[in-house]
Parts: sequence; structure tokens; C-alpha cells
Amino acid sequence: MHLRSLRSTPLGRIAVVAATLWWGCADTGGVGPRPPRMASFALSRGPDVVMQQASGRPTVVTHVRIRLRDDTLLVADTVAAFPRTAASLTVQVVVGLAARTRSLRATVEYLGASEVLLQTAGVVTARSADEPAVGDTLPPPVLPPGTPVPDVIEVFPRDTILFQGDSMLPRVTAIRGGATLSTVTYVQVSAASDVLVEPASGWVHVPARRGAAWVRVRIPGTTLRDSVLVRFQPRPSGLVIASGGNQSATAGTTLAQPLVARVIASDGQPVAGVAVSFAAPVAPGAAVATPVAISDSTGLVRTQATVSTVAAAQAFTATAAGVAPLAFPAMSLPGAPAQIIADAGATTTATASSPVAVRPMVRVRDTHGNSVPDASIVFRRANVARGTIADSALATDAQGLAMLGTWVAGPEVGEDTVLAAVVSPSLGPVRFVATVAPGAVASIVKAGGDAQDGLPDTVLPESLVVQVRDAFGNGVPGQSVTFSASGGTLTRTVATTNANGLASAGLWTLPSGFGSRTVTATVAGASPVAFTATTAAGVPTSVQLSNVGAPSDTIEAQRVGIVGTLRDGMNQPLAGRTLRLRPRSPQSGSIVAGDSVGTTSAAGTVTFAGRWQLAAAPGADTLDLVVDGVPSLRDSAVVMVGPGRPASLTRTAGDGQSGPAATALPTAPQVQVTDRGGNALAGETVTFSAAGGGTVTVTSATTDTTGRASAGSWTLGASGTQTVTASVAGVPGATFTATIAPTVPPPFTWGDVSIIGEFYGVDCAGPTFCVAVADGGIIRRWNGTAWLSMTSGTTTNLRNVACVSATDCVVVGEGGLIRRWNGSTWVAQSSGTTQHLRDVTCVTASDCVAVGDGGTIRRWNGSSWTGQSSGTSVQMFDVACASSAFCVAVGNSGVIRQWNGTAWVGHASGTPLDLMDVTCVVSNDCLVVGDAGTILRWNGTAWNAQASGVSALLHDVACAAPEDCWAVGTNGTIVRWNGAAWTAQPSGVSRRLRALALASSGLAYAVGETGTILRGAR
Repeated sequence: MHLRSLRSTPLGRIAVVAATLWWGCADTGGVGPRPPRMASFALSRGPDVVMQQASGRPTVVTHVRIRLRDDTLLVADTVAAFPRTAASLTVQVVVGLAARTRSLRATVEYLGASEVLLQTAGVVTARSADEPAVGDTLPPPVLPPGTPVPDVIEVFPRDTILFQGDSMLPRVTAIRGGATLSTVTYVQVSAASDVLVEPASGWVHVPARRGAAWVRVRIPGTTLRDSVLVRFQPRPSGLVIASGGNQSATAGTTLAQPLVARVIASDGQPVAGVAVSFAAPVAPGAAVATPVAISDSTGLVRTQATVSTVAAAQAFTATAAGVAPLAFPAMSLPGAPAQIIADAGATTTATASSPVAVRPMVRVRDTHGNSVPDASIVFRRANVARGTIADSALATDAQGLAMLGTWVAGPEVGEDTVLAAVVSPSLGPVRFVATVAPGAVASIVKAGGDAQDGLPDTVLPESLVVQVRDAFGNGVPGQSVTFSASGGTLTRTVATTNANGLASAGLWTLPSGFGSRTVTATVAGASPVAFTATTAAGVPTSVQLSNVGAPSDTIEAQRVGIVGTLRDGMNQPLAGRTLRLRPRSPQSGSIVAGDSVGTTSAAGTVTFAGRWQLAAAPGADTLDLVVDGVPSLRDSAVVMVGPGRPASLTRTAGDGQSGPAATALPTAPQVQVTDRGGNALAGETVTFSAAGGGTVTVTSATTDTTGRASAGSWTLGASGTQTVTASVAGVPGATFTATIAPTVPPPFTWGDVSIIGEFYGVDCAGPTFCVAVADGGIIRRWNGTAWLSMTSGTTTNLRNVACVSATDCVVVGEGGLIRRWNGSTWVAQSSGTTQHLRDVTCVTASDCVAVGDGGTIRRWNGSSWTGQSSGTSVQMFDVACASSAFCVAVGNSGVIRQWNGTAWVGHASGTPLDLMDVTCVVSNDCLVVGDAGTILRWNGTAWNAQASGVSALLHDVACAAPEDCWAVGTNGTIVRWNGAAWTAQPSGVSRRLRALALASSGLAYAVGETGTILRGAR
């Protein structure tokens, strides 16, 4: 095959290909082979035609494949290139033929990326070289047969904006039956106005002007078409502020108006579709809501902006590619006052009634720490009795500061305080404290030790003390005071005043002889002061207690007629002076029934009317006699106090016990004897006497060191009330009581008689009729000999059963199921609920109660089941009734609800654990069991916990008598109450036991998981 060169024509680029195909020709009778023939024809790409894949990519025809057939014989097969820019292609194919003229069948496939995109076919003529070269033209190309024809085509993007000089390639999606076709779609692209469309590729090129044009896409030969609007505009040349510039807002808040910029071109007109970036200033809290926005048809972009938490001028910027940035000036303003602090003068000093050294100044800040100007500040004194202030109502300046005008400290030494606060909103106060020091010395005064009396050559009892004061009466520290005596000697003659302005000369020793003496105290800046003292007879020097009594006694003892005597240094009695009796402490008793104060007679004595009552505890009691005005002069008496007489007899052990008749109780009666102060008395004789037929082994006992005595042991009588009375001389007796406990039957012995089923409930109407229920609607009946299967009529999981008699039982289960046994069959009853029912109990055949999930309670009135409000939405597990007017229901999270005949009311259980079952012997004796071995007992007033001794989850409880109760639970747990305690019982299994029923006093059944049925007998 040989290809000739390409050439051009005025109509466009035309490719000419020559192909020679040689093969053998028929014999012509000795004449040589005829020369080759040539078929010449033209192929058309078609005007403005583009092939597009489902993805929207253009698919270009790059080659054509040409096949020529003589009937069925293939005489030529060649491939020729089809230039992308060529609208048509002329093909010349050379073939060797025996006939002079022959028509050939031509088929042409248009190829792109090794894929047949289009095809055409027709008849061409093969001519010899000497014949006129008249070319044939094949029909325009079409899609290959079998190519799916779409229902609709869509062109994208739907609405686009291009800049001048830009181009776009429309993307076409072909859809058939709602699905996108993956085959090549043969479409034609055209455009209005002066928009240029490349015929072979479909590229759209916009002109250099503003405007818009529709680009249309269609499938030639069909009505399928679509169009999009292409807008074109100049490129942006700048950004301008449209609105939102020069705003202000409180620090950390959003500006009231958005920041709006306009993108414009060189002609001043808006430019749409431009990405503009907004940026906040680099400052804490500053932000923009829309970092990037696309300009709309008016060239506008916008964003909300939040100013910085730092109050200051700032600028937000808008930027776009190829244009200068745009700045939006803004101001962050301080917020409302949120903090007030002392900026100066928080602690300072001052002299009394003088201005303070540093005036108070506050600073007000908002929540972000910015100084707040123009905040209203009020200064006030914490103590109005002290100094004064001026200019107390102020406003903060531009730096958020406000300073008090003047502050004059008060006249008192110590702390003078001023408070500052913000008026609105109310903040503060801030405290400013000035330490006020005293002023200059103005006076000296006597503070102690003046006008004392004493004997010659003796030391006066009180020290000589002065205070140096300023003009306002404040003590002045650090002042040197000189003391000079006209007679006698001083501990010191020069002293320095302390922090309170006090100075002391110490003690003054009087000189010999009698008469008046002085000591003068002087200090610079004040007039001196003089102390006086008199040395003479009549100064008390001794005081004495008498008639106090024996040095040892009991706590009941009282001292009567106590005498006090007062004498001076010359041993002369002193009359008219006040003496007082004072027990040294509360442990030393008290003065009762009279007066503890008296005035001395001419003989210098006082007989006190009051009596000294000794303390109520053994030990040393001390009584003091003191002289008014002479605190250092006293006399004391000490009495050793011992225990008193018996005052009370208290039971300490053995009361309130219970036990079988004619047996010894575990704890012997014991008492304690005490005196009136509660002190234990040893060696006291206690007698014990038994009544009601019982006996004690000790009828007389002596108290030990703890005051206790015991009756030995106590054996109960045969019947009746049992008491033991203890007595001691002079004290009311103490009586012990005990009750004779009923005989507790022996425990059950449990044996495993398991059958098939996952059992949840069991109940008995007698020893020969019991019913057990299980998952899947399984019901088993005990007939006294074996457990027989019953037809329940349901496959629903059954949860419990209650039997009034052998011909009347009720079962409940999931989905609100209730079925009733009438002696021959189980009949369905409407419960009126779809909640799972967990338990049922019947008081009578016409009064039954069922409970379940969601706090559900349904009640049978003899004809129908009706709902009752439980007052809770938790899952209820069990219900029991002592009568129609008393029922108890228990459930999750420690919930207990009680029916009082009118409504269900809540009871405090005292536990958050799940409660699984309840049984009531009578209305004032009920038992509840639950999680973690929980057992609660109702006494008619409250629920009290009982120790079960196990930690298993207890599922069920039943009682044959108040002192004969049984509970079952997980891991084969069985516990028994014998009237005194719960004890574990062997079950012989480790499987979960979910339900328990007492068929008679000597027969019980426990059922549970994996078909477990235990028989208990005794």
C-alpha cells in the first residue's frame, strides 16, 4: 500500500491518499495482467461537529479506516489520517481488477483513540488510469449501528463568566432512561453573536468586549438540544469600597454593617465572578466571617467583620489577583466596665486628721482588659465616723483612670478606709487603706496604779502606767517618759511608750512610816501627772476560809455556814469589805440556795448564806474566797469528792429477747448502778426475780467496778409473758421482757427434678396442683406425681403465674399477654397494653393485679383488665397483696409503690438497687428481695434492711410463716429466715433460680434457667 502526498484546496485542507493493493488477476487468453484500477471518493467530517464522551471531553477523529468489497470479497483495507483542522478528506484507493469497470462497496470507520466514533458507507466506482477521474462522494458520517440514542442532553457549565480573551469547552452529558451514557455522543456546537466556535473541537472563544451570548449544542438529525449563557467581560483593574468603611464597634464584637467591596474593570464597570480574599488585622480576636467571596453580577463581595479585643484603630483588607489591596478602616472601642482595680494608693499612710500621703486612683477595664473612659466612679468612706473625702463622684479619663480629689484621715489611729466602685454596671468596691499614725504629743494621763494603799516597806500590787496621747486621744508610741518618786523606789525611772502610747514605771515599793507618797511622770510636750499612795493601817493583807468541813465527802454533800475572815497587815479585823465565794471551775460544784457575796462585820468576818454543792463527779473540788479590789488576795479550800448513793438502775443487756419455750436465752439480764452524777457504783447488791414461769441462775449479785451486775442466765417458761425484775435499795427497779418464739419448722431438703424449658414463674394451689411457666409459651403442671405439659395456645415468652385454685390460674408475659385457666383450657384475655407484663397476683378470683414495663399496672375486676396509674415509668418486676386495700409493687432503682385502696403511692426503700420480688404475710409484714443480696422488711411504718449473708441477685421470696421465709436467686442461691437471721441453704445446683412457690408447709418448688425445677420437702 502506498500513500500519496497531501494537498490543499480553497475549501479547506483536503487529504488525498493513494493505496495500491496487488493480488493475482484472471487469465485473459495470453494477454498480460490488466493495469490497476483506482477508486476515488470524498469523505466529510461535517460542519461544526464535535464528538464528546460522557465525561464531556472532546473526542477528535484522527484516522479513517476504508474497506472496499467486490460483493463479499475484500479488495482493499487501509487506514488514512484525518487532520484535525480538515473539514473533508479525498481518498484514492488503487486496486487490481480483471474487469474494466466495476462498482465496489465502500465502508468507512471514523477512528479516534483506537475507537470507532462514526461510520459511513456507499458505492464507489473503480476506473482505469485512462478513464476520466470522476470522484464519488460518500454520505456524511453517522453513529455506528446500535449506539444508544439519548433521551436528553445537558450542557455545562450552565452559566459562566469569562474574561476577554478566555475560552471554554462546553461539557455535554447525554442521558438515557435517567442514566448517563458512557458512549460517544455526536453533537454540533454553535454560538450567537461574534463568539467563535472551533468546528472540530467545540472550543468557544469570547470576543474582546462586554456582553453575553448563547452557546447551543444539538445532536444533528434529532430534536435533542441544549444551550447555556456565556457572559464575557474585561479583566478586573481595581477594588473600591462600596459600603462598610470607617465603622466602629465594641472590642471583640461584629461591625454593624458588612464590609462590601466592588470589583471594577478599567472602564469603571463592575466585574463578576472574581475571587476576593478578606483578611482581618493581626490582632487578638479580629476575624472575618467569609475569607473568600466571589463577586456577583454587580461586582460586589461582602463579609461580616469582628474587631479585635484590643481597643485601637485597625484595618481589614480585601485583595484580588492582579489588583491593588483595599483597606477598610475600623475602630475597636472599649466595652462596658467589667473590672475596677486600684492603680495607686491602695495602701498608704497619714497622720491623724491630716491628708493621706497618696490619693486613691482606680483604673476601669472591660472584659478584654481595655481601659474604659467616661465610667462613673463613686468614692465613699467605709467608716463615716473617721475622716473626710472630697470630689467623690468622678468619671474615668481617656486612659480609664479616676483619682479621688482629697482625703483627710480621721482623728483615730488605725486603718482609715475608702471604697471606690463603678456605678453602672455595679462593680467593686476597691478598697484603699490608709494607716493613720498619731500626731504630736499633747498630753500624758494615768492609765493604772493610782491611789493604792499599802503597808510601809511593801510593794504595791499594781504597776504605775501612763499613756502619752496626741490632741485626739491617740496613744503616741516611742516617747520617753521619766518617773520620779517622793518616797520609796520604782522598778524603773525611764520607760518608752509602746504601740499604744503606754509606758510603765513597774512596781512601787513604799518607804518606811505612814503617810501620803507621790510619783511624778513627765514627757516632753505635755504637762506632768502624779500618782499617789498611802501607807497606813487598814490595807487587806490576809483572808481566810473556815467551817468548810471534812477534807473528803460524797457528791451529795453540801457545805453550810462557810465563814470568811479579813485582816490588815497589823492583824486587825477589817469591817465593811466585800468577800466572795467562787468555786474554781464547773467541776468544783456551785453555790446554791443563797448568796455567795457578803460584807465583813466589825469582827472582820462573813457567814455566807449560800451552800457549797459539791460536783457530780469524783475528784478534787476547790472553793476560793476573794476580796473585791484586791485580786491577788485569796484563800482556798479543797475537798476530795467520792461516789454518792445509788440513784439509777439501767438495763445494759438482755432485754427484748425471744426464744423457744423452756430454753435459756442467749444473753443474761444485766444492769448498771450509778449515782446521781452518772458515776458507776461498785459493791452494790442487786436482786433479780423472774416471773411468767421462767427462772434465773443468779438472784442476788454485787456490782463490779463498772457498776454492773448480771442474773447469770434466763430460762423461759412454758407460755405467757416472761419478765425479770432487777432492784437495788432506794432506786426504782428495772424490768426485762422476753417473748416465747414460735417453733420454727425444719428447713427444706432440695432435690433437682429439672425438665425442658426456661422457667420464669411458678405457683401452687395445693400440694397436687402447681403451674410453672417458661419462654416460648411453655406451661408445666404438677399433678402430685409428675410435671405434665399443658397447651398454652401461644408461643409468647411467659413471665409469671398466679393460681387462685386448681381451676383458676392467670399467666402473664411479653407484649401484654394474659391467659386464664378455667380448669380445662387456657383462654386469652385482653390486657389493654402491649408492655411486657412481669408478674401477676390474685387476692380473689375477681381481684388480680399485673405489673410490667414502663410502670404498667393492670387490675382485673372480675370482667375486664383496666389500667391503674403507678406514678412511675420504671420497669416493675413484682406485686403482692395482703388484701384488696393493701398491695406492694417493686421495680428498678429501688422503686416501691403501695396501693392504699385508693391510689398507688411511693415508699422510700433506702436503696438504689433493683428490687425483684415482694411477698406480704400481712399488711404490716412484707419482704422485698433484689440485687446484691438485698432484703428489706416492712414493719407497717418503714422498710428496714436485713442482712442476707449473700451477694447474689435474689429473684423471688415466699413465706410459710413470719418465722419461716425462703428466697432464691442466681448461682443456685437459696437463703432461709428462721425468725432470727437469714442463712444460706444448699440447693445442689449452680443455675439461676427465678421463682419460688410453697405448695404446703412441707413442700416447695423453685424453678429457673435451663429447665431447672427443684423440689423442697421436709
